[in-house]
Amino acid sequence: MNSKHVVFSIALGIAFAGCAAPVGPKVDAVAKCYEIRDAYCNRGQTCNMASAEPDSEFIANCRAMYSDKTDCSQYTEVIGMPENCLDEVNSTPCSLFDPIKGIPLPLSCKAKNLFN
Repeated sequence: MNSKHVVFSIALGIAFAGCAAPVGPKVDAVAKCYEIRDAYCNRGQTCNMASAEPDSEFIANCRAMYSDKTDCSQYTEVIGMPENCLDEVNSTPCSLFDPIKGIPLPLSCKAKNLFN
């Protein structure tokens, strides 16, 4: 092999190495789903505690209602942008809090948009 082939081989190797996409850590979809549930219920609890008549069972009820609608254990892959959801949940104003329903779940948090 002459020096031109060696240089070409090295250049080709470097070019292909640069094309490889970085592999990020795989996000645990089940854990992320529960993280969203907890953020949602905790934000609701903050608003609940600031309300005229705080409900001492709010957190437990919120988690149960969330679980009735979303079975986190079934998800295997994150397909959406859960960080956007978490940002929106955490910035939901307490003026939107309902003592029975809690805070509205932002559209960015709908499970069908976040998980497979």
